[in-house]
Amino acid sequence: MFHPTEKRALAIGLGLTLAAGAALRLLYIGDEGFWFDEFWIWRQSQMGARELLADMIDGDVHPPLYQLFILAWTALFGASEVPLRLPSALFGIASIAALFGYARGTFGARIGLVSAGLLACSEYAVYYSQEARSYSLLLLLSITSAWALSNATADARLRSLALYALSGVLLAYTHVFGMLFLVFLAFGTLVSLWRKENGALTLKRWFWVHVVMAAAFAPWVPALLHQASRVQKGFWIPPLDWLFFASYFAKYSGGRPLGWLALALVLSALWTTWRHRDRLPSGESLPASKASKVVTLVAWFVFMLGVPFVISKLGEPIMHAKSAISVLAPLSIIMALGLYALPAKLRWGVLILWVAGSLGSIVWTNYRAQNREGWREMSVDVAERFDADRDLVLLYHPDFDYMFCYRYYLPKNIDAIEMICADEACNEPLERLEARASAEKTERLWVMRVRSSTVGPPHLEDHWQVGEEHEYNNGLLQLLLRRN
Repeated sequence: MFHPTEKRALAIGLGLTLAAGAALRLLYIGDEGFWFDEFWIWRQSQMGARELLADMIDGDVHPPLYQLFILAWTALFGASEVPLRLPSALFGIASIAALFGYARGTFGARIGLVSAGLLACSEYAVYYSQEARSYSLLLLLSITSAWALSNATADARLRSLALYALSGVLLAYTHVFGMLFLVFLAFGTLVSLWRKENGALTLKRWFWVHVVMAAAFAPWVPALLHQASRVQKGFWIPPLDWLFFASYFAKYSGGRPLGWLALALVLSALWTTWRHRDRLPSGESLPASKASKVVTLVAWFVFMLGVPFVISKLGEPIMHAKSAISVLAPLSIIMALGLYALPAKLRWGVLILWVAGSLGSIVWTNYRAQNREGWREMSVDVAERFDADRDLVLLYHPDFDYMFCYRYYLPKNIDAIEMICADEACNEPLERLEARASAEKTERLWVMRVRSSTVGPPHLEDHWQVGEEHEYNNGLLQLLLRRN
């Protein structure tokens, strides 16, 4: 039990932590234009519900919860950069509060508060809280599912089981890695039941709650199998080598220097947990079986990275760091335990160093760097200099239709020419381009290329020469002048 003064201090600390986390996630949220994955979400947000579900089954690899939510959200708030990204920021802020609740229930309020603080200033969490994708929701629902299951294991009340089932079903409908995490939770709880660790949950209730969850997800299973069959025919994710774990750990920590500090705190937590299996580093006494909760956190981290890696080695690669974003939760808690294992003066010094390093990483990696593709910047530059009397605009890519990305930012009065071709297949489109340029007496041709190689349409230089070139993030803009 805490003294009222301590309770007030914890409440103030949590409030400040949430405020800081909110500020980091909302600051500059609309500063950059969309990149392709966000354009894909925007594109789906313009569909009806039935069209969206059909599109996801045939052209996507994710379950539909986030996209359906965005469909309703954009109908109310619009689909420009800020409103489309705002749900991710809100999910990210809620994740901080959820992690506090989960860690407090298992390791005490002090560990919960520090864990929440570490997640609040996590560069990786901040980045995906500012992207219109499902990863921030994936993190939130992973934490709430683990928290709800922890409560259900302790008291086995129907309310706790219902909250776990609800959170778990939502998680399964959010991301494939959410389904994988539910497998981890179910298996881990089964092991605890077999070992007869402290808890009121029975095998019967464990079985039935998962039957209910499986039944709730069953309608999406045929679509999931169809998506999986397409993935195994080819996917965009590159294969990983056996050293991926180190690079991912550095990413989750906020960079290589912070990665070394995070590793030191993790080792500190593991060593102290082993030495004092009946007492937390914070000084709060807990039953000896609680030491197994630290093992569970480590297993969470290893499972969510190791199993997808093995699957990727056996088939088409599916492992990507952002898909395993849920590991930020156990990493934050273990680091908090490691901090409390240090002497008080050293603890505060390390914490200040970590926060300062994380804030620096957020500023330089998220705020100052140009992380997203330059569709908006390129389109703005073309619009400012476009002369309808003597200019044409060509949107080019050798093999993929990105045209809706260009047209989102290009003014409606620019009637751009679209060209998706390579090699000899470009001959006919180039003939049509030349015919239009001659008919309209075009003197200048703006060629916009994003997400394509540096090679433009073949033989275009037969009639045009480069006057200017401007590079953007993953893109190139050329101003071509007609040859005499």
